[in-house]
Amino acid sequence: VVNDNDLTISCFNIDYNGNIRDNGTVTLPGGTAGQMFMQIHPNKKFVYVQLGTGSGNSYAVYKARDDGTLNSYNVFTNPARGSNNLGIYNEWQHYFHPGGKWHTIVNGGDPLVFFDSVDQDTGKLTQLSSTGTDNWPNSSIIHPNGKYFYLGILPKFKKPKL
Repeated sequence: VVNDNDLTISCFNIDYNGNIRDNGTVTLPGGTAGQMFMQIHPNKKFVYVQLGTGSGNSYAVYKARDDGTLNSYNVFTNPARGSNNLGIYNEWQHYFHPGGKWHTIVNGGDPLVFFDSVDQDTGKLTQLSSTGTDNWPNSSIIHPNGKYFYLGILPKFKKPKL
């Protein structure tokens, strides 16, 4: 759980009966406010946290231990994404390949979809390519086999005739 007011992440254990117990707290790097979004990598060894909101910010990649606690982290600048610099921003806009080799993000502010490689040692995202769409991309998913990426496109807006 990201605790935006005190700039920490709380970690919890959940047992088979659904009982939750505290498993520690880590401080977010640099005292940056606006940490709202987290994502776990499919290999379960990286936890991504967006640092701050808006364009031009960065993200932290924590290493997750087998007991669920988070330890060392690296901070990376968000890759440029058209009119925004988005890393791990909105959970409904970015997805990891099921094998964790690459990452994709849909920038709803531009008619573009971006694909990144994922460094398997650090978790860093490096942009590989982007592709344009006819209109604003939305509601994307990756097929569980990792071979297909589906993307919903919002319809083009037509001005009514007056």
